[in-house]
Amino acid sequence: MLLGAQGVALADCDAPSTLPSLEVKVVPWDVRYDYTRSQAELTAFVDKQAWLSNGHHARGLYRSEIMHRQLIDFNEELGGWASPNCLGLSRVSIELTYYQPTIYLAKELAWARCVANEVRRHEQKHALVDREMMEWMHAYLQGELVKWAGLNLVHEVPDMLSGKAEMARDLNAMVKRAIDVYTDKRNQRQIAIDTPQEYKRIELACPNN
Repeated sequence: MLLGAQGVALADCDAPSTLPSLEVKVVPWDVRYDYTRSQAELTAFVDKQAWLSNGHHARGLYRSEIMHRQLIDFNEELGGWASPNCLGLSRVSIELTYYQPTIYLAKELAWARCVANEVRRHEQKHALVDREMMEWMHAYLQGELVKWAGLNLVHEVPDMLSGKAEMARDLNAMVKRAIDVYTDKRNQRQIAIDTPQEYKRIELACPNN
């Protein structure tokens, strides 16, 4: 229980009469193609991609990074001598997308059309996994947002500014936890594509290159 001036007990914040608007939106993206990098440059990229194995074929490479943006609208009720400051949620919106997803094909493949086509097909499998994982992430994050909002419908806060900042940090932490779960699942699926059998398939498809 909070106490106001002269030890008067403050009233509690009332639960909101309406639930906040909650939205998780996926912003569409396009996969770009880059043919300007050498095989040596693509090999250097391998160390920066968490899900790539040491034996990854560096004639092609798919790179992407999930991004999010969040918006919170608040309900504010300033307190008085016998009532607290009450801060609640009106609307929470989260946007998800990928930052510049790119399929790289080594420029040396310009003279090996068959291999270039097979490597492109291989990297497109990685891009497809990301599309499927974004669908999974959309549903998963929607559920996590509903749970988070249920715990943050209204709070008694000492002042509105610090209360808003704290709720924004808490929301961001929740999203980052969800992204960690997504990343683990996504990496497992991406690693499963890069098998010796897959690389052998590419070689057998193009015996003359």
